[in-house]
Amino acid sequence: MRVFVSYSSSDQSHVNDVEQVLKTVGVEYFLDKRDMHWGDDISARIVTEILSSDALLVLVSQSSLKSPWVQFEIGAASGMDKQILPFLAEGDLDVPDYIRQYHYATNLDDIAKYFSDLKDDESNSDGWTEEQFSRFQEIKEQIKFTDKWRFTFLMTGRTGVGKSSTINSLMGEEVSPRGRYKRTTTNVLCHEGIIDEVPYTIYDSPGLADTDKSKQTDYSYLRQIQRVVKKIDCMLFVTKLNDTRPEQGDLKTIRRITKYFGADIWKHAVIVLTFADKVHPKLFQETYNNRSNLIRAAINNNTEGKYAADIPFVAAANDEISGQPIPLPDGNIWLGELYTEVFCRIKEENAAPFFFATLKRLKKKNKKHGSNRRDSNNNIEIDKNQGKRIGDHFSSASEAWEATKKLGRTIYQGFLSFFTGE
Repeated sequence: MRVFVSYSSSDQSHVNDVEQVLKTVGVEYFLDKRDMHWGDDISARIVTEILSSDALLVLVSQSSLKSPWVQFEIGAASGMDKQILPFLAEGDLDVPDYIRQYHYATNLDDIAKYFSDLKDDESNSDGWTEEQFSRFQEIKEQIKFTDKWRFTFLMTGRTGVGKSSTINSLMGEEVSPRGRYKRTTTNVLCHEGIIDEVPYTIYDSPGLADTDKSKQTDYSYLRQIQRVVKKIDCMLFVTKLNDTRPEQGDLKTIRRITKYFGADIWKHAVIVLTFADKVHPKLFQETYNNRSNLIRAAINNNTEGKYAADIPFVAAANDEISGQPIPLPDGNIWLGELYTEVFCRIKEENAAPFFFATLKRLKKKNKKHGSNRRDSNNNIEIDKNQGKRIGDHFSSASEAWEATKKLGRTIYQGFLSFFTGE
């Protein structure tokens, strides 16, 4: 975990005490008096450092409550949905509501215990043991030189719906550049790379159905996709959950994709509903249900009833500046759900390489820290039910690997042991 320490320059003695606690416990932290350099753009540096931190540790004192920089840092961290950890450095304070809403610490021992417990819990319970990881690596060595040691995704949807942020979150690195203000993908882009010795290909389509007169343009794009894309292991159809007029654009896109690729393209598809954080929490579930039903009906109508009932939908949200995953309006973290659905929809013969490319990022979902917990390393938190589904699918998928059918049982038992304790 990494924290940004927010304080008033008048509170140096308190800052020194907190810094000593962080050093003793072994927590990574940003402190301006240590890390800010001559000539730095102060505002820009603050924003950058808060973005790369998991929490803001704010020293609350008479001075800090009057400090415009502390107010700026609290506002920036809150806007990025970072965890706020107030420490009351002085007694007899009139704590304002924007601080009072958070549970605060009142002594240094509270800070030390919090971070010690957090580090112990993270290191001992949510990651693979050395034995488990070593066993998976042995399996990887047996299958990585086969002709199926690669996976291929196709990203589709209209311009500006968050295709790039979605695939970057799933892959854990910037596979596709994000365009915040202008169209990024204007041709079919092929992103090829290697993660932990696993080669992958991501095809990023141009925006489809972007205008009322986009029919010929879309057909040109789709012909280009047909010509370039030789195989697709999984298609991610991306659309905005908060779109106020989604019907025609989505319906056109679904109809045209089905016409060019056939109904079977939806057999290995996942629908991602992005910008979920823009929907009011009280309307989130209703909006999700309405959008899902609309898109499912459109797929059903264009495929004569094939596959539509089984297609999974995943709500997603990313920070507008960093592109990192952020919690949904209901407080849940969505990346584990997306990973599970993609894994269970990918063509079986290519499930293994996708798993091994992401193995290091898979973590056990930790209920102790709550659903709003962030992870700066973009780890994928998996709960018990998701772990069992992944294990079941891997056990089934191993049948597609003639020389390694027995490995499915090993993977299955590994997932049950790790994620469910069975």
